[in-house]
This record gives sequence, structure tokens and C-alpha cells, in this order.
Amino acid sequence: MRLIFLSPLLEAAALSADRRRRGRPGEQRDTMIAGIVLASHATLATRNVRHFEEIAKFVVNPWQA
Repeated sequence: MRLIFLSPLLEAAALSADRRRRGRPGEQRDTMIAGIVLASHATLATRNVRHFEEIAKFVVNPWQA
């Protein structure tokens, strides 16, 4: 049961490490949001798709036609 709560943190940590390796650290808050999306296999609806390029297949811009 405990792993379920750690999964978003582990996803965020892996994403953060990958971003830093590529020289693009990004916002900590965006990284945490991305970790939650990845861990829960959800779709993120946001106008700020640029900050979530690494998880593009899970991001939707609802304001875009």
C-alpha cells in the first residue's frame, strides 16, 4: 500500500534527473504534477503544454482547436 503513495514521487524524481541530465531542469511544481500524471496513467489538461513536453502523450490543451 505504501508504494502507491511513493510512485508519483519516484516518477517525478526520474523525470527531474532526466531533465537535469539534458540541461533543462524545469520547474519543481511542474515536475511533481508530471510525476502524478505518469504514476496514475492520467491525462493532464493545461494550456501550458510547453512545460510538459516530456510527457506529451499525456497532455491535452483544451483551449486549442
